[in-house]
Amino acid sequence: KVQRLSVNWSAIHISNNHFLQPCSIETKIRIFSKSLIMRFLLPLILIFPFLGAYAQTEIRKNIQSRFILAKDGETIDLDEGHFSIDATISMEGKKNIIIRGKGMDKTILSFKSQTTGAEGIRISNCTNVVMEDLTVQDAKGDCIKAMHVNGITFRRVKAAWSGKLSSKNGAYAIYPVSCERVLIEHCVARGASDAGIYVGQSKTIIVRNNQAFENVAG
Repeated sequence: KVQRLSVNWSAIHISNNHFLQPCSIETKIRIFSKSLIMRFLLPLILIFPFLGAYAQTEIRKNIQSRFILAKDGETIDLDEGHFSIDATISMEGKKNIIIRGKGMDKTILSFKSQTTGAEGIRISNCTNVVMEDLTVQDAKGDCIKAMHVNGITFRRVKAAWSGKLSSKNGAYAIYPVSCERVLIEHCVARGASDAGIYVGQSKTIIVRNNQAFENVAG
């Protein structure tokens, strides 16, 4: 059995406990439409920040999983896009790995909303790792740090802090330390609170054709 729904348009109750005076049908429809929009839109507005945080975590988990599960000799291809990441991404104990984006200004890993970790990307205890054609920016600490890596290449990589220069930026943009056979070429480093490109306590080092600017030192 179907019942007819009757709506009394002469008075519509709103949240402040006042009643609207009788008005034209167009005005009544407009008020009713706004009420429906707010009923469905307000919950979305309230949960949007949580959806953003969830998306950041999922992006980071996806990339981190690929770093962890990569087999020796594998190429990790990162898609084109601007990806917001909330924690350090790390690689440990791998051999003959290529981490490749779609271009320095096309694959951008942004750590501006980073909440955990001391670096953007950390690579440690690996052999023969190449990172190329991507950007790492706005890390909480160093943008990219490599430790105890035998054979590390950075090629066409941008490591930078965007916006105004600040003493709160990380110390180093590209930072291989205690490494052997280091090659850094055609890279860009900007905005570090210490050195843009800093190779520390390493052996057999080539640094060529790079741009380092607006860092405290080099």
